[in-house]
Amino acid sequence: MRRRRNLDAYERAEYGDIELLLAPGIADYAERVDVLVSRFLLFRNLKATIALPDGITLGRRASLV
Repeated sequence: MRRRRNLDAYERAEYGDIELLLAPGIADYAERVDVLVSRFLLFRNLKATIALPDGITLGRRASLV
């Protein structure tokens, strides 16, 4: 039997029937959290980006345009 990881330290955010677990401290500083789920045939891709108040975006590369 597998033991479950202890998730008590994570911040929980809910949107409808979706529950996000954010690393400790991220929720305090995040201005916006975007989650994109895409599907291609049998593959699923989950991408999350976090926008901070100072303009830094975590989770994706900055646009060069």
